[in-house]
Amino acid sequence: MIKAMSDVEHGELLQRAFDFELALVSSSRISGEDFSAVQREAKEVFKDIEGQMRPWLGRTKQDRQVRESQEFKEHWEAISGFNPDDKEALRNWEKSITEHTDAKRQERLDAEREELDRQGSFHARIEAVRKKRLEQQGRK
Repeated sequence: MIKAMSDVEHGELLQRAFDFELALVSSSRISGEDFSAVQREAKEVFKDIEGQMRPWLGRTKQDRQVRESQEFKEHWEAISGFNPDDKEALRNWEKSITEHTDAKRQERLDAEREELDRQGSFHARIEAVRKKRLEQQGRK
């Protein structure tokens, strides 16, 4: 009973804090930096109010951060196939990314080198044709 009364009282206090923050944000004399800070705080207070009404979301910022961290780890594992806390798997994953990136970089460098070789041989052929024409013109 006392816990329920405390929760209701805490919820009312959060509501008053939220109303106060809304009043601050609506002030035309607040600077842009202060507006952003108050806006962030108002969002946190609102999430605390929401947490009081829906405890499964997390009553406090810390509760929500723990839940979000756990959800992130679950999603990471579902997508990547390994737990982000598994240091060995993480090193292997980073190594494969590095190898893939290095291979792509090497492919790009090889393609650039081939293009330069093609351009060089093209210019060499043009120069040879130019010299041959000059020689032919000199003979006439």
